Amino acid sequence: MIRLFLFKALFRLTWWVAPNRPRVNKIFQIYEEYVEAEEKYIDCQERQSFLDKHVRSRTETYEHLTCKRQREIFSKFMPPRIS
Repeated sequence: MIRLFLFKALFRLTWWVAPNRPRVNKIFQIYEEYVEAEEKYIDCQERQSFLDKHVRSRTETYEHLTCKRQREIFSKFMPPRIS
C-alpha cells in the first residue's frame, strides 16, 4: 500500500518536472487511463459481489400465455402466484 502511494506521488512529481512534449504527455495519459480502468474494475467487482449476495428468487410468470383466450383457459389450472 505504501509502495503504491510512493509510486503515485513520485510519478506525479515526475509529471510536474517533465518537459511539455507530446510523447511525454502521451505516456502520462496512458498511465492515467490504466489507473482509471483499474479503479473501475475494482468498483465493478465490489458491485458484482454485492449483487451476488442480494439475488432475488425468480417469480413464476405466465409469459407463454400471450393472448387473452389462452390465459382464460389455462390460468384456471395453474398454481397461484406466490407474492
